[in-house]
Amino acid sequence: MPKLIHKSHANAAVSSSVSSYINHQLPGRVFTHEQMMERKGISEDQRSAALKALSRMVNEKKIIRVSQGVYYRPKMSRFGSLPIEPRELITAVTKSKKATIVPAGIAAVNALGLDTQLPMVRSFFSSARLRAKYNVKNVKFEYKESLQYFVERLNVKDGEQRAKALLFWSALNHINNNDVTFYKDDLSKRFNEILTPQTQESFFKSLPVSMKWVNEYLV
Repeated sequence: MPKLIHKSHANAAVSSSVSSYINHQLPGRVFTHEQMMERKGISEDQRSAALKALSRMVNEKKIIRVSQGVYYRPKMSRFGSLPIEPRELITAVTKSKKATIVPAGIAAVNALGLDTQLPMVRSFFSSARLRAKYNVKNVKFEYKESLQYFVERLNVKDGEQRAKALLFWSALNHINNNDVTFYKDDLSKRFNEILTPQTQESFFKSLPVSMKWVNEYLV
């Protein structure tokens, strides 16, 4: 009997820790159970109790399960909960999966100021396979092996320059060799405006063989 009492008290303590963590998250925040466990010092032996506490809070609609291990504290309006901000989801995915995530499709071209078309679905390339299915409308992740190739070879330490180089890589994947002449002048101008000579050099060296065609359009 004492063991059962002790276990009950331990589970109650874990549940309290989970509630405390969630109550301190700003509305609109996406988090993973791994982040919560690390922040609250919840051990592996207590994982089951923590997950049960999270499931209970999902049932109580205090949080929303986005995918396995990923949760959202909803931001409310008078019409109900607001959609998840893509940047919040990307931050959580990047941390939990140790993946590089970049805008894909026309969104990447748009972000470079080369087009004004707005996508109906926010698409992102991922350098790692995301086995979990994210229950988020209008947001789609696609694994891209060539992105992992590029990421591993891109020798750029400056965070801002690295992000811009990745964005350019993604935009070129969308434009591809067939449509590049439509963007040619603006593409080359923008490339030289936002990337330093050192980043440009690393950019060209990091491209897979299938993308070597971009060299003639960006110099």
